[in-house]
Amino acid sequence: MKNLMKLVAIVFGLAGTVACVDIILAVFFGKGTPPDLSFMIVLLFWVVLPNTTKNDLFHYFKHKLVQTPLVLSIILYILSYFIK
Repeated sequence: MKNLMKLVAIVFGLAGTVACVDIILAVFFGKGTPPDLSFMIVLLFWVVLPNTTKNDLFHYFKHKLVQTPLVLSIILYILSYFIK
């Protein structure tokens, strides 16, 4: 279970990085489309949930390499609405 949670944390960190790049390409360079709102809600859920629980289940999600891309993608997504 520990290895699975580590893998899921890495996947969510990569998803946040991909979302950041996708938003930057869509908004600033006009290439592609930004992520959907449902995808950003899931990322927001994975930012808020580990910080509100004291479980050891979300230990890997509290790492800065997982949290930073998720938070940056959410900030970029919000800023993209103001730029449009």
